[in-house]
Amino acid sequence: MGALHQLNKPKSKEEYIDYKNKFKIEPYEAANNNILLDTKIALQSNPRMEAPSEYSSVGVANEPTSIDPLTDLLTNLESQVKSFANRKRIFDSSTDTDFLNDILRIYDSFHDGAKNIGSIVPQNLNFHIFSEYGLDLRDGSQFGKLVIDGQDYNEFTNPYILDPKNQNELIRRAFMGSAEITGMTDNAKYNIAYFLGLNKQALSTVANGVALGMPIRIPVMIVNHPTIKDVYRMYSSKIRNNEPANISKIIEKR
Repeated sequence: MGALHQLNKPKSKEEYIDYKNKFKIEPYEAANNNILLDTKIALQSNPRMEAPSEYSSVGVANEPTSIDPLTDLLTNLESQVKSFANRKRIFDSSTDTDFLNDILRIYDSFHDGAKNIGSIVPQNLNFHIFSEYGLDLRDGSQFGKLVIDGQDYNEFTNPYILDPKNQNELIRRAFMGSAEITGMTDNAKYNIAYFLGLNKQALSTVANGVALGMPIRIPVMIVNHPTIKDVYRMYSSKIRNNEPANISKIIEKR
């Protein structure tokens, strides 16, 4: 009884009933862990998750995590956009740890990935909640709609990437979100954040675009536009110097 008192647990049937009514859970962990285990099994092992379907040829729960969408994008951009090819060439040819500039470049690349993990994971959780509750980006009455290449990107509810240039291939939006997280987790090995120009702010924009159904190449190209990169740089500089930072005002001054 003394131990129960010190642990602030019920010591009688009446206190047990009061505890259950107040907290809606059992006053010990075993029953709660069983509920969590049953919930996990129900989520991961139900036919919609395991069986092949329109969402996945092998079953959503059986899909391995992969950074292939990011590495494929990088390969395409290197062959089409000079700045991406130069960025990788310079990094690959100048990683001598005896030189301070190279050490700083490697340090920045590794730590961008580490910072991005803490940014992308909670964001993806929020985007899934937006999808579950059918939230839209905007209603179009005040700001207009977001349209790129004739495709509307205003809803978080579509389960697939909406690519007007490749309408035959269905890619799950959640799979792309998983690739973003995996790419940042493995960034020290592949340097994805550096090669694609994805710092913490840029990755947030890319993740938002993907959550709206954009092919990942669109938001990546947007955040790597020289003018937008310069605005990000000025904004980050003001944050570091504890100065008022307003993206709209920075853009107006440019």
